[in-house]
Amino acid sequence: KRETKGAVPAETRTRIAQLEESEKRYRSIFENSAVAITVADANARIVSWNKFTEKLFNMGIENLYLKPVSSLYPEEEWKKIRSLDIRKTNIPQYLETVMLKNDGSFIDVEISISVLKDTAGKVTGSIGVIRDISERKHTERILKDKARRSEVIFKLLQRLAPDVSANDMLDLIVDAAKTTVIADTASIILMQEEQEQDLKIVASKSSDEKIGSSILQPSLDEIGRASC
Repeated sequence: KRETKGAVPAETRTRIAQLEESEKRYRSIFENSAVAITVADANARIVSWNKFTEKLFNMGIENLYLKPVSSLYPEEEWKKIRSLDIRKTNIPQYLETVMLKNDGSFIDVEISISVLKDTAGKVTGSIGVIRDISERKHTERILKDKARRSEVIFKLLQRLAPDVSANDMLDLIVDAAKTTVIADTASIILMQEEQEQDLKIVASKSSDEKIGSSILQPSLDEIGRASC
Protein backbone atom coordinates (compact mmCIF):
# COMPACT_ATOMS: atom_id res chain seq x y z
CA LYS A 1 0.00 0.00 0.00
CA ARG A 2 1.35 3.41 -1.03
CA GLU A 3 1.76 6.04 1.67
CA THR A 4 -0.05 9.33 1.07
CA LYS A 5 2.38 12.20 0.53
CA GLY A 6 3.08 13.97 3.80
CA ALA A 7 1.65 11.15 5.95
CA VAL A 8 3.70 9.59 8.76
CA PRO A 9 5.06 6.20 7.64
CA ALA A 10 3.42 3.18 9.26
CA GLU A 11 6.77 2.05 10.72
CA THR A 12 7.23 5.44 12.40
CA ARG A 13 3.69 5.40 13.79
CA THR A 14 4.31 1.94 15.23
CA ARG A 15 7.55 3.11 16.82
CA ILE A 16 5.85 6.14 18.35
CA ALA A 17 3.08 3.95 19.75
CA GLN A 18 5.67 1.62 21.28
CA LEU A 19 7.51 4.52 22.87
CA GLU A 20 4.27 5.93 24.31
CA GLU A 21 3.34 2.52 25.73
CA SER A 22 6.81 2.14 27.21
CA GLU A 23 6.56 5.60 28.79
CA LYS A 24 3.19 4.73 30.35
CA ARG A 25 4.62 1.51 31.76
CA TYR A 26 7.64 3.19 33.32
CA ARG A 27 5.49 6.06 34.61
CA SER A 28 3.25 3.51 36.34
CA ILE A 29 6.28 1.81 37.92
CA PHE A 30 7.66 5.22 38.97
CA GLU A 31 4.42 6.36 40.57
CA ASN A 32 3.46 3.09 42.27
CA SER A 33 6.86 2.00 43.54
CA ALA A 34 7.16 1.17 47.25
CA VAL A 35 10.40 3.19 47.44
CA ALA A 36 10.93 6.93 47.15
CA ILE A 37 12.32 8.08 43.80
CA THR A 38 13.55 11.63 43.22
CA VAL A 39 14.95 13.32 40.12
CA ALA A 40 17.21 16.34 40.58
CA ASP A 41 18.36 18.87 37.98
CA ALA A 42 21.92 19.97 37.19
CA ASN A 43 21.82 22.32 40.20
CA ALA A 44 20.89 19.48 42.58
CA ARG A 45 17.30 20.69 43.03
CA ILE A 46 14.38 18.26 43.06
CA VAL A 47 12.25 18.54 39.93
CA SER A 48 10.35 15.26 39.96
CA TRP A 49 9.36 12.59 42.49
CA ASN A 50 6.87 9.78 43.02
CA LYS A 51 4.00 9.42 45.48
CA PHE A 52 6.01 7.40 47.98
CA THR A 53 8.48 10.28 48.31
CA GLU A 54 5.70 12.50 49.65
CA LYS A 55 4.63 9.76 52.08
CA LEU A 56 8.16 9.02 53.29
CA PHE A 57 9.12 12.65 53.97
CA ASN A 58 5.60 13.88 54.73
CA MET A 59 6.00 16.60 52.09
CA GLY A 60 3.87 17.91 49.24
CA ILE A 61 4.64 19.76 46.03
CA GLU A 62 5.06 23.02 47.93
CA ASN A 63 7.84 21.41 49.99
CA LEU A 64 9.56 19.35 47.31
CA TYR A 65 9.57 21.30 44.05
CA LEU A 66 13.02 22.85 43.47
CA LYS A 67 14.04 21.89 46.99
CA PRO A 68 17.84 21.57 47.28
CA VAL A 69 18.73 17.92 47.73
CA SER A 70 21.21 18.95 50.42
CA SER A 71 18.35 20.15 52.66
CA LEU A 72 17.09 16.57 52.98
CA TYR A 73 20.23 15.56 54.88
CA PRO A 74 21.84 16.48 58.20
CA GLU A 75 24.92 18.57 57.47
CA GLU A 76 27.45 15.85 58.30
CA GLU A 77 25.66 13.25 56.17
CA TRP A 78 25.55 15.60 53.19
CA LYS A 79 29.29 16.21 53.50
CA LYS A 80 29.89 12.45 53.33
CA ILE A 81 27.79 12.15 50.18
CA ARG A 82 29.48 15.13 48.51
CA SER A 83 32.89 13.64 49.29
CA LEU A 84 32.01 10.70 47.01
CA ASP A 85 31.97 13.15 44.06
CA ILE A 86 29.36 11.04 42.29
CA ARG A 87 28.76 13.47 39.41
CA LYS A 88 32.43 13.40 38.40
CA THR A 89 33.15 9.73 38.92
CA ASN A 90 29.87 8.76 37.21
CA ILE A 91 29.76 5.63 39.35
CA PRO A 92 26.36 4.76 40.90
CA GLN A 93 26.57 4.77 44.67
CA TYR A 94 24.70 2.61 47.17
CA LEU A 95 24.92 3.69 50.79
CA GLU A 96 23.14 3.85 54.11
CA THR A 97 22.58 7.29 55.54
CA VAL A 98 20.16 9.47 57.50
CA MET A 99 17.67 11.90 55.98
CA LEU A 100 15.31 14.54 57.35
CA LYS A 101 11.53 14.43 57.28
CA ASN A 102 9.34 17.52 57.05
CA ASP A 103 9.06 17.78 60.85
CA GLY A 104 12.84 17.64 61.29
CA SER A 105 12.92 14.06 62.56
CA PHE A 106 15.53 11.60 61.28
CA ILE A 107 14.91 8.56 59.15
CA ASP A 108 17.36 5.73 58.36
CA VAL A 109 17.54 5.05 54.64
CA GLU A 110 19.36 3.04 52.03
CA ILE A 111 19.89 5.14 48.91
CA SER A 112 21.05 4.52 45.36
CA ILE A 113 22.29 7.59 43.45
CA SER A 114 22.85 7.65 39.69
CA VAL A 115 23.97 10.52 37.44
CA LEU A 116 21.98 11.66 34.39
CA LYS A 117 23.85 12.92 31.29
CA ASP A 118 22.84 14.19 27.86
CA THR A 119 24.17 12.85 24.56
CA ALA A 120 27.16 15.18 24.81
CA GLY A 121 28.13 13.74 28.18
CA LYS A 122 27.07 16.83 30.14
CA VAL A 123 25.55 16.19 33.58
CA THR A 124 21.86 17.10 33.55
CA GLY A 125 20.89 15.80 36.96
CA SER A 126 20.64 12.70 39.11
CA ILE A 127 18.19 10.06 40.28
CA GLY A 128 17.91 8.93 43.89
CA VAL A 129 16.13 5.72 44.88
CA ILE A 130 15.48 5.81 48.62
CA ARG A 131 14.39 2.87 50.77
CA ASP A 132 13.22 3.26 54.37
CA ILE A 133 15.29 0.95 56.61
CA SER A 134 14.28 2.44 59.96
CA GLU A 135 12.71 -0.80 61.21
CA ARG A 136 15.79 -2.81 60.29
CA LYS A 137 18.16 -0.34 61.95
CA HIS A 138 15.96 -0.30 65.05
CA THR A 139 16.17 -4.11 65.27
CA GLU A 140 19.95 -3.96 64.80
CA ARG A 141 20.25 -1.46 67.66
CA ILE A 142 18.15 -3.68 69.93
CA LEU A 143 20.28 -6.74 69.14
CA LYS A 144 23.47 -4.76 69.67
CA ASP A 145 22.18 -3.49 73.02
CA LYS A 146 21.24 -7.01 74.11
CA ALA A 147 24.69 -8.28 73.19
CA ARG A 148 26.30 -5.45 75.16
CA ARG A 149 24.13 -6.16 78.20
CA SER A 150 25.00 -9.85 78.07
CA GLU A 151 28.68 -8.97 77.92
CA VAL A 152 28.34 -6.72 80.99
CA ILE A 153 26.61 -9.47 82.97
CA PHE A 154 29.25 -12.00 81.94
CA LYS A 155 32.09 -9.69 83.02
CA LEU A 156 30.41 -9.06 86.36
CA LEU A 157 29.95 -12.77 87.03
CA GLN A 158 33.58 -13.40 86.15
CA ARG A 159 34.52 -10.81 88.74
CA LEU A 160 32.31 -12.34 91.44
CA ALA A 161 33.31 -15.94 90.86
CA PRO A 162 36.06 -16.45 88.29
CA ASP A 163 36.06 -20.24 88.81
CA VAL A 164 32.32 -20.67 88.18
CA SER A 165 30.85 -20.60 84.68
CA ALA A 166 28.55 -17.70 83.82
CA ASN A 167 25.55 -19.99 83.25
CA ASP A 168 26.04 -21.79 86.57
CA MET A 169 26.37 -18.48 88.39
CA LEU A 170 23.16 -17.17 86.81
CA ASP A 171 21.31 -20.33 87.86
CA LEU A 172 22.58 -20.01 91.42
CA ILE A 173 21.54 -16.36 91.67
CA VAL A 174 18.05 -17.03 90.29
CA ASP A 175 17.50 -20.05 92.56
CA ALA A 176 18.66 -18.05 95.58
CA ALA A 177 16.27 -15.24 94.75
CA LYS A 178 13.31 -17.61 94.38
CA THR A 179 14.09 -19.28 97.73
CA THR A 180 14.65 -15.99 99.57
CA VAL A 181 11.33 -14.37 98.62
CA ILE A 182 9.35 -17.61 98.12
CA ALA A 183 8.73 -16.93 94.44
CA ASP A 184 7.76 -19.05 91.47
CA THR A 185 9.98 -17.31 88.96
CA ALA A 186 12.92 -14.93 88.98
CA SER A 187 14.75 -13.00 86.28
CA ILE A 188 18.03 -11.14 86.06
CA ILE A 189 17.65 -7.75 84.41
CA LEU A 190 20.33 -5.28 83.42
CA MET A 191 18.78 -1.81 83.63
CA GLN A 192 20.31 1.41 82.38
CA GLU A 193 19.57 4.85 83.70
CA GLU A 194 21.56 7.66 82.07
CA GLN A 195 25.23 6.62 82.52
CA GLU A 196 24.65 4.05 85.27
CA GLN A 197 23.77 0.37 84.91
CA ASP A 198 22.09 -1.74 87.60
CA LEU A 199 21.98 -5.51 87.63
CA LYS A 200 18.75 -6.48 89.40
CA ILE A 201 16.77 -9.59 90.18
CA VAL A 202 13.00 -9.45 89.86
CA ALA A 203 11.02 -12.33 91.38
CA SER A 204 7.29 -13.01 91.09
CA LYS A 205 4.56 -15.43 92.15
CA SER A 206 2.23 -17.19 89.74
CA SER A 207 -0.16 -14.25 90.10
CA ASP A 208 2.47 -12.17 88.25
CA GLU A 209 2.83 -9.95 91.31
CA LYS A 210 6.40 -8.71 91.53
CA ILE A 211 7.62 -9.34 95.06
CA GLY A 212 11.28 -8.59 95.04
CA SER A 213 14.12 -6.84 93.40
CA SER A 214 17.62 -6.42 94.59
CA ILE A 215 20.96 -6.86 94.33
CA LEU A 216 24.09 -6.08 92.47
CA GLN A 217 24.38 -2.52 91.20
CA PRO A 218 27.72 -2.06 89.45
CA SER A 219 28.53 1.14 87.60
CA LEU A 220 30.00 1.11 84.12
CA ASP A 221 33.39 2.09 85.56
CA GLU A 222 33.33 -0.85 87.95
CA ILE A 223 32.50 -3.24 85.15
CA GLY A 224 35.36 -1.82 83.14
CA ARG A 225 37.79 -2.36 86.00
CA ALA A 226 36.48 -5.87 86.53
CA SER A 227 37.20 -6.78 82.95
CA CYS A 228 40.81 -5.57 83.03
